[in-house]
Amino acid sequence: MPDFKRLNGLMIGFVIKGEAHIYDENNMTQCNSGDIFIINHRDLYRFQLQQEGIICYIQFQMKYLADKFDDVHCLYFHLTDATTTKNIHQLRNIMARLVSTHIRHNELSKLTEQQLVIQLLMHMIHYVPRTYHSNQSILNDDKVNQVCDYIELHFHEDLSLSELSEYVGWSESHLSKKFTESLGVGFQHFLNTTRIEHAKLDLTYTDETITDIALQNGFSSAASFARTFKHFTHQTPKQYRGDRPAITENQQSAQHNYHDRELILLLNDYIEEMNHFIEDIEKMNYKEIAFKPTNQQLNQFNHIIQVGYLRNLLNTQYQSQLLTCHHDFQVNEVLAYDVMPY
Repeated sequence: MPDFKRLNGLMIGFVIKGEAHIYDENNMTQCNSGDIFIINHRDLYRFQLQQEGIICYIQFQMKYLADKFDDVHCLYFHLTDATTTKNIHQLRNIMARLVSTHIRHNELSKLTEQQLVIQLLMHMIHYVPRTYHSNQSILNDDKVNQVCDYIELHFHEDLSLSELSEYVGWSESHLSKKFTESLGVGFQHFLNTTRIEHAKLDLTYTDETITDIALQNGFSSAASFARTFKHFTHQTPKQYRGDRPAITENQQSAQHNYHDRELILLLNDYIEEMNHFIEDIEKMNYKEIAFKPTNQQLNQFNHIIQVGYLRNLLNTQYQSQLLTCHHDFQVNEVLAYDVMPY
């Protein structure tokens, strides 16, 4: 399908501004500002942004997910009516913080990003409906999907049709035939395409040598990589890397700052107070506590009221509770989180 891509891993995102059309093999979903979308592993998809439309998304590579979940290739997420408004807000909140943290980039950004990524995945596992496809039902085309998943996890290794046919319990000829029938391309073509797509990312976003890129993406040599790359892209790896537009330092700085400011302002609308710690995987237990009257006075230096964000002081319920604490317990210290937020 022209313009369509097949996802390796999991993607979740939302429309920051304007409108976007999300296409899959059979449908088009219209997403407006604030709407969330999810694309699952091996789904065909493409985006079409309407005028001034902006989206942000987080894509998890299959290799990353495989370290976090069992049977990850059988896992599919679906946004349904069971996904509450509160959970939608929380997902959007985490993603907005993640993108904003990445844009701001300070000494703690990487650590904060890792925390938010884990929090996003855990929130999805807890609150987004999902389905599993049992391994016992894997037959015919599902075995081809197994092979595709295996290739996408091990493309950097020395793979062969013989090894993969043994993996799914088919003969080489039968696997080759089924592979071509299901995907329209042969095993070797799919393997090389996967390797080339990963190599493109390395050529675009790293300064590694072409030889290093060739070897870490499963090619036996730089020469083999160059031949295969040119066959698929009609360019050599060096030409592909050289086609990236050259931007002077001043141009890059001006363009970067302009877009950063705009995005941060837009993302601020989706950032709300949240629990900054990773959620416990166990459900909370509620306990009743009986209070007894006492004349003992609290020491103001040992007891501080945490009110979350500074804007909470505008909330009448917060104000009432703080006045009660001050009057009854003589607590005079208030701690607010992140006085100058995003």
